[in-house]
Amino acid sequence: MNRFRYFIKALITVIVTFSLTAALYFFVTKEYARETKENVVTLKKNTLKYTVNNFVTAIRIRDRDIRKVHPNYTKKQIQKIQKKALRDYIHHAKFNFGSYIWINEIHNFNGGNRYAKRLIHPELPKTEGQWLSTNTKDVKGQKPYQMELSGVKKHTSFFYSYYFKDNHHPQATPKLTYAYLYKDYNWIICMGVSLNDIHTYVERIRKTSDKYAFTGIAFIELLITLFFAFSYHFDRKKQRQYFAKKEERLQTQIDYDYLTKAYTRNYGEKYLSSLLSRHISQCAVFMIDIDDFKLVNDHLGHKAGDEVLIQVVEKIKSVIRFSDVLFRYGGDEFVCIIEHVDADHAKDIALKMKKSVHTIAIEQEVTVSIGLTMIKETDQHTKDIINRADQALYQSKSQGKDRISAL
Repeated sequence: MNRFRYFIKALITVIVTFSLTAALYFFVTKEYARETKENVVTLKKNTLKYTVNNFVTAIRIRDRDIRKVHPNYTKKQIQKIQKKALRDYIHHAKFNFGSYIWINEIHNFNGGNRYAKRLIHPELPKTEGQWLSTNTKDVKGQKPYQMELSGVKKHTSFFYSYYFKDNHHPQATPKLTYAYLYKDYNWIICMGVSLNDIHTYVERIRKTSDKYAFTGIAFIELLITLFFAFSYHFDRKKQRQYFAKKEERLQTQIDYDYLTKAYTRNYGEKYLSSLLSRHISQCAVFMIDIDDFKLVNDHLGHKAGDEVLIQVVEKIKSVIRFSDVLFRYGGDEFVCIIEHVDADHAKDIALKMKKSVHTIAIEQEVTVSIGLTMIKETDQHTKDIINRADQALYQSKSQGKDRISAL
C-alpha cells in the first residue's frame, strides 16, 4: 500500500512538473517569437530608413553637382537628368531583404484620382507613368496611397504598411514601407520590404527551439524520474535500516534481561538446546543462586536488591569469557553455560565466581551457592541438564550455602 501511494505521489509530481514546464516553455516560446518578430521588423525599419535617407542625400548632392556644371539649367532640366539616372540605378540596384525603391510624383496634394504619377517602380515597370488614386484599396480594404500622402504631408517621412502583390509573391503579402517627401520635385521616395518572410523566419526558429525545448523537457522529466527512483530506493533503504534497528532493539529486549543485562531464560534455554543438537562435549552448566537474597530486599529495600542482582551479574561476567552465556533463570537464580572446559576447569571457574561475588560491597555480605554439572552424551533434553544442575545447587544450599556442588 505504501509503495502504491508513493508511486501515485511520484506520478502526480511528474505530471504536474511536466505540465508546468510545458506551459512555461510555450509561454517563453510565444514571447520569444514576439520579440524576434519585433527585432526583425526593427531591423528592416532601420535598413529602409537608412537607405532612403542616404538616397535622398545623394539626390541633393547630384542636384548641386549638376547646377555647378550647368548653372543655366532650369529645374525641369535638372529633374529630367535626375529621373533618367535614378531610373537606371533603381532598376538595377539590389538591396537587403529583397527590398526595393520606387518614386511617385505628386500632382495634387489634396488627393483623389490622378493625384500622382508612378515615376519609377522596378517591380511594376509597365505601370510607370500611370496615374494613381488615393481611393485605391488593397486586399484588406486599406487605402495605401491615401496613407502615404497623408503621412508625408504631416511628417515628411514615416512608416506604414499595407498588402501588396509583387513579382516575388504570387499572393498579396504584408509590406512595410518607408516614405520620404522630396519637396524640391514633389517626389515621394519610398522603399518597401515584404513582411511575409518574418513568419517563415520565426517559424523556423520556433521549430528549432521546439526540438531543443522538448529535448530539455524530456531531460528534466528523466532527472525527475531518476530523482524519485533514487528517493524511493533511499527511502526504502532508510526504512529497512529503521526496521532492522527496531527489530534489533526488540530482539535485544527479548534476548536480554532488562535489569541485569544478562540473557533471558528463553534465550538461554534455546542456546542450551542448540548445544544438545550439535552434540557438544566438554560443556559445563552452572546453576547460581544468591544466598539469602530475600533478607537483602527485606533489610535494605528492593532498590538495594536490584543493585545486588546487577553486581552479581557483573562479577560473574568478569570471570567468564565474552563467548560464554549467562542468563537469568528466574528471580535471583542464574545459569551460566561455558563450552570447551572439563570438570576440573569448571570447578576452578565456579570458585572464581564465588570469590568474585564476595567483593560486592554493601551493608550485608553477598554470597552465592553454585550447582555444577557437565553435559553428558545421555542427555536428551535441556531439562535433564537444568534439573541436574538444580540438584547440585540444592546440595550446596543444604550444606550451608556459599558452596559449590557438582553432579
